[in-house]
Amino acid sequence: MMPRRSLRGVTLFESLVTLLLLFVVMSSVVSLLQSSLRAMKSQQGRAITEVAFVQELIRRDLADALTVSGGSGELRLSRHDYTVPWQQLLTMRASPRTLSPIRVSYQLIDGMLRRATPTAQGGEALMALDSFQSEVLETDVRVSMALKSGQRQRNLVWSFRCSAL
Repeated sequence: MMPRRSLRGVTLFESLVTLLLLFVVMSSVVSLLQSSLRAMKSQQGRAITEVAFVQELIRRDLADALTVSGGSGELRLSRHDYTVPWQQLLTMRASPRTLSPIRVSYQLIDGMLRRATPTAQGGEALMALDSFQSEVLETDVRVSMALKSGQRQRNLVWSFRCSAL
């Protein structure tokens, strides 16, 4: 009789179970990565939408501005108040431009850009920023912002035409 050698190996069943477990682990890792990427993209999209909203708000305020002053962390202006209800406009004998101007200010307070008007004294919160600066030039106003979106630092600079200058 020949001595029996003990061959140690992996059976087909053991290798199939191992492959199945590997497949389950890999699919959960891929699913986790996809959901984190989706969350990051939606957060970046929301930040871009907020920036576009703030840009349009500043543009509209500066288009109707009568006086403008700027500096580090703030932008102050006075403009005509076109928020008069239409019923009141019908009974007015004069132009809405004859109403006293309102003061609007954009200020960076505790990392939050706020827009203060006579109706919103404390200032409505617009968006979180790292820095906000405005500079009044000869014919336009330059506004620069810095914000952190994900792991990227974004520096944005806009130049707005202002008829009051």
